[in-house]
Amino acid sequence: MRVTMSTMKRLKRSETPWRRTLLAVSTMAGLALSTPAAAEPANARMFKSQYGYMPGCSACHQDGGGSPLNAYGAAFQKARANAAAFALIADGDADEDGFANAVEAAAKANPGNPASTPEAPGNWLDMSQLIPRQVQLAFPEARQYKPIDAILTEAERQRAQAWGVVLDSRDENTIYVPIVERRPVGTAVIVRGEFANEAYFVLVTTNRQLALDRVIAIAGEGMPDAGTALNPQWRGATAPTFEPQPEEPLQASLAQTVHRALALIHVRLKK
Repeated sequence: MRVTMSTMKRLKRSETPWRRTLLAVSTMAGLALSTPAAAEPANARMFKSQYGYMPGCSACHQDGGGSPLNAYGAAFQKARANAAAFALIADGDADEDGFANAVEAAAKANPGNPASTPEAPGNWLDMSQLIPRQVQLAFPEARQYKPIDAILTEAERQRAQAWGVVLDSRDENTIYVPIVERRPVGTAVIVRGEFANEAYFVLVTTNRQLALDRVIAIAGEGMPDAGTALNPQWRGATAPTFEPQPEEPLQASLAQTVHRALALIHVRLKK
């Protein structure tokens, strides 16, 4: 899937409120379409610097950008998730397939998936493998996606602060833009929250106007079953207008996590 001149012209004719944003980031989107999207762009860039190519999200995540870490991702995080971490975990075998992490990565095999080995790397670097299953389920009508790496600038962080949201490098993520009949129909991002010292993950989706559509549980201790829709009363809010005041502690944590997700989407796609 490529961003062609004809596609850009069709997007330009679109009446979506954020069509200018898609044009403004067309170069970024084009790069994302031609190379694997990364759940945490900074970590993906370090991986590329170490091994010479951009990894797929499944190198570190169970099911695409933002989802829970797999064994390799957990090992990388435990080793402080910096450039030196690759050497620290090089001799380990995170996915327990009989090949060292560094050997698999160097051979373009997925060090986080036992089904991917140096002899049979599989298609984990293909574009078709980069969209998380939860995102595809949320937009069943979409057959194409634009994954856009949300690498934050200082100006974008300041914009978020105006809404009471503090974003930092840990919030850098992949925004998935589903395409139907050559037009964007919304956005999706998987974000991590924390409650009672336990991590949880939710999928946040918006409509074409970047207003909140759904919050869906993915995984986490103390959370509803995966796939459960959460907090329908928040539907329609945007980053600047999101002002829930839940009293229950878990709901307060969810509200903060959702607001961060909306802010991330808004500052990257609403110019």
